[in-house]
Amino acid sequence: MGQMLRLDAVKNKMGLSRSTIYNLIKNDKFPLPLKIGAASLWSESEIDDYLGAKLRGRKKTQNEN
Repeated sequence: MGQMLRLDAVKNKMGLSRSTIYNLIKNDKFPLPLKIGAASLWSESEIDDYLGAKLRGRKKTQNEN
């Protein structure tokens, strides 16, 4: 399963704010956290998969032929 990340680590890794992350979750566009008590934890491998999919899905620019 890999390492679990708290919100601050996810924010740093993604370069996104808390509100942006939760808006993406609300719109089914970001991995769901695992809730343990009051803590929200994300699977680092799911975050890495999300980033990889975003990188693969971006359009190539003219310089990336």
